[in-house]
Parts: sequence; structure tokens; C-alpha cells
Amino acid sequence: MKDSEFDKLKQEAAQRMKEIHAGAVPGDAPDEAPPAKEEDPPEEKPKESLFDTFFKDKDKTIILALILLLIGEKDEKPDYSLLLALLYILI
Repeated sequence: MKDSEFDKLKQEAAQRMKEIHAGAVPGDAPDEAPPAKEEDPPEEKPKESLFDTFFKDKDKTIILALILLLIGEKDEKPDYSLLLALLYILI
């Protein structure tokens, strides 16, 4: 490429750059974040009942069933130390 062509391209590039900067509106910088959109309120989760919390964990469900079986015996008096131990594990 000849020096005159190079100088001509250089001047054209400088002219285009001036036009671009002159057309830019202050505050429209590309690195600025767009205005935040209003977010939808978070969806409310339904409240869990006491039974839902017990049946969520299989281990607690089994221990709860054992406690209920031991309490429900009519012929024999339940072993209270065993019931207390199971309640402690349940917690």
C-alpha cells in the first residue's frame, strides 16, 4: 500500500470515529447496566403441617411409627425408658 492511500484511510477512520463520538449521547455508555426491571413478588410456599414434616424424613417416620405401636399396646404396660429414648432420637 502506498503512503498516500494509508494516510487517506487513516483520515477516513479518524473522521468516522469523530462522527461516532459526536452521535453518542452522554449516559448511554455500553458498560452501564440497563435499568432494573420490576421483579415479580416471590411466590409464597404453602405452609407445611406437622405431619408433612414428620413424613418428609423416612427415618423419623419409622421411629414415630415405633412410638405409636409401643404406646398403643393394650395388654402390656409400655416401656417408658424405651419411649423416651425413641423420642430423644426423634428430636
